[in-house]
Order: sequence, then structure tokens, then C-alpha cells
Amino acid sequence: MDYGNRFRYYSRNSAGKYPMNAGEVRDAVLASETVAERLRAFRNGRLADLAAGETPVNFSGVATVVLHVMPLAAFDVPAPSVDLSAARRSPKGFLPIGTGGNYTYNFDGLLIHSATRVYGDAASRLPESYALLLRSGVVEAADSLILWPEADGPIIPSVLFEGELLTAVHMYLAMMSYLGIEGPVYIALSLLGVEGYEMAAGRRRYSGAHPVDRDALVVPEVMAADPGLDREAVDHLMRPVFDHVWNACGYAGSPYYDERDRWDGDRR
Repeated sequence: MDYGNRFRYYSRNSAGKYPMNAGEVRDAVLASETVAERLRAFRNGRLADLAAGETPVNFSGVATVVLHVMPLAAFDVPAPSVDLSAARRSPKGFLPIGTGGNYTYNFDGLLIHSATRVYGDAASRLPESYALLLRSGVVEAADSLILWPEADGPIIPSVLFEGELLTAVHMYLAMMSYLGIEGPVYIALSLLGVEGYEMAAGRRRYSGAHPVDRDALVVPEVMAADPGLDREAVDHLMRPVFDHVWNACGYAGSPYYDERDRWDGDRR
């Protein structure tokens, strides 16, 4: 499509790249909107399932970190089918957030699940974590260990929270690259059951903190154009996600980034 020779949209066919006409541009836009709607409907549906305890591990009633890493191609019709067994051979691995676990297959795909033993004053229920690779290539990771309430009450341990999520996002993107999944890939973070939680450095609450005022924080997605990102690029990509969570706790943004968007858990 040509606007005074300034903007032109292209597509590809068997003969190579060609300029799209107005009808083709309109169809492409409508198709992309449909895929985006499928992506958000999928995310919302999975969060509802988690809240209702209808996922591989029942997290209902427990504060939970939920990470969805979603290749846009997963929402094509028909959906692609990835090699589930190959995920375990990925150089970066395929594990739940911040822990290990045991592999199994279920109706949805490849599941790795971990339960962590807690001592002292912890509740009888153990914090758990899982990662699920769906056949479409989507990864769903849910974890109740990071937000497990200790003697100090409901806190978000900021360094652990950000560091474990950065490692997990890098790992899942690397696995997708290893499996040959192409971008773009959308990363979506949600925190469920967190009303009343406060941001903390370790067990120390930040001065002037205020509690989260709602049960669920559903953070807007960010997009990786390609899954083959190095760790520094992942750090940069995730900054607005973390800033959003800090905003919910009364702060302007994460204090662990420098002026070049490099993350350092010792920087405060």
C-alpha cells in the first residue's frame, strides 16, 4: 500500500516479496487482531482456571506468580505442534520458576512439577511450582514459593522475585529458540491472590510502601521479536513489567536497573 510513496506494506509468495494492495493490508490487520484476541482470551481463561484450581496443580487460595510465554504462531489455525520431548534437551533446560522437579506428560503437554518442604511456622500446605509446555509451544509457569507468607507477613521479596523471573524468561525463550519456534513471542506476568502484599528487600519492607489494593495484578504483555535473546536483552525487555508491579506497591519503578536498563540485584 502506497501513501505518496512514503509507506508501503509487503508480503511474500512463491515469487518473493511483493507490495500489498489495500484489501490485502486490511485482511492482514484483521487477521492480526484476531490472533491478538485469541492470545488475550487464552491468557484470561488460564488465569481463571488457576484461580478455580483447574490446572495441573491447585493454587486456589494461595498467592501465585504466573508467567505465560506465548509465541504468536501458537494461536494460528490450525495451531502448530512442537516436539515436547526435545524441550528436556534444551541447553538452558526446562524447569519451573526457581526450582527443579519431576517430568511427566499430561493431556496438555509436558509438565514439570515441584513441591518444596517448608519448616518452622509455615502452613501445612507446601508451596509448589510447575512449568507446562503446551503442544502449541506456549509455556505456562506458576509458582507459590516466591510469595509464600513467612513470619514477616505477605511480602514480595523484590530481588528474588525479579531475579527468578528473569532467569525463567531467558530459559523459556532459549528453549523456544532450540525448538525452532519463531517470533514474535509475548511474555505476560500475573500475580494472583496478592491483595495486602507489600514490596520488600529480603524480609525488610521498603519505607513508604503501601499494600497492593487488589487481588490480581494482570500486567500488560511485552513482546520479544525473536526468542533468541541473550540475558541482557531479556533484562531490558522485562523492565516495564517489573515497573508495573512496583507501581502497584506505590513506587515509580524497579530500583534494580541502571540508566542503560541493565539489571543488578545489588543496586538499590
